Amino acid sequence: MKHNHKIALCAAIATLTVGMSGCADDKMEWGKDPSHGDVTVSELPLQLQEQISRYEALNTYTNFTLGVGIDLALYMSDETYRNTVNANFDEITVGYDMKHGAMVSNTGAVNFANVDALIDKLKEAGLTVYGHTLVWHTNQNASYLNGLIKPTTIPGAPGSSLIVGDFETGLNDFAAPYYAEAVSLSTDVAIGTQSMQVAVRSDAAGKYDQQVNSATFAIETGHYYNISFFIKSDVPGKVGIDLNESTSVANPYPWVSVSGTGMELAPTDAGWTQVTVDSIEATADDNLIFRFLLGAEGGVTYYIDNVAVTDLDAPPTYVNLAGNGDFESSDLTNWTASNIGAGVSVSADAKYSGNYGLEAISSSTSSNDWDLQF
Repeated sequence: MKHNHKIALCAAIATLTVGMSGCADDKMEWGKDPSHGDVTVSELPLQLQEQISRYEALNTYTNFTLGVGIDLALYMSDETYRNTVNANFDEITVGYDMKHGAMVSNTGAVNFANVDALIDKLKEAGLTVYGHTLVWHTNQNASYLNGLIKPTTIPGAPGSSLIVGDFETGLNDFAAPYYAEAVSLSTDVAIGTQSMQVAVRSDAAGKYDQQVNSATFAIETGHYYNISFFIKSDVPGKVGIDLNESTSVANPYPWVSVSGTGMELAPTDAGWTQVTVDSIEATADDNLIFRFLLGAEGGVTYYIDNVAVTDLDAPPTYVNLAGNGDFESSDLTNWTASNIGAGVSVSADAKYSGNYGLEAISSSTSSNDWDLQF
């Protein structure tokens, strides 16, 4: 710090000395002695300590709100740190704990516990809070956000499945061989109204630590089979399958496939993903189950829907796209009559097969083909 009397002395010398253009100050060069290490407070000259101690709190030198960025955990746990902040500042912003990644879970739930505790402490000290950025380039919970924007997969009509895997009428013999209470029904679905929910215990650490068995299905020698299902999880997880050590298939430990990429365990997240196992070869006639392997990650809750086992070599099946084309509902459901003339109805007398057929009677005044339509 330059003092007024020193400046005045320089000016006086300048006026008395012809040609003198200025006054040089000797400045103390501060540096770190490589042989010594950091200087501690106890090593400061007493005079300097006294000078520092005479300063007031920092916020007394301002006429505006003086804020500081702090570490939440340190403020809550370190009394010296907390007292220094409280004594010198009017307002705080936490470095991380109010950002999206710190507060929002993979399910979208917001945890206010740490921030609420901090605010209570700050209120006691009379400090206010300036919140962190609403949106930033990092520190977001990517798993949750990516799940929100992931396209919703609407399964197509499945082929003829050898098991009932839509869970619309219950679990249908899907069960866990142990830790059975992990398996239940859920309304979080890929299609329909119910799915299977599997809650993996927190200490699971290997894929076989949580298994779920499928319903039984029959296979024929020489036929190839496909397994497919939809799966999502509340937090990132992994799923695989095996054929329960069967000797009736060429490979009882097939890899699973997502979008054509094969892997031992397929990743799961908050969006529905279709997983398939293609071309399972039957080497003998048998009744089988397959197992979902879900124990690679502990504490994950999975949702599984629309499970199908398809015989790729079964005779083709045909689906009538004209709903109620046999009129066995005994009404005109899915059909609309217009210009009905004498009438259009469903009658047992009009049947070709089954119990009912469509009876259409044209008006005696009809002369065009469109005078009676349905």
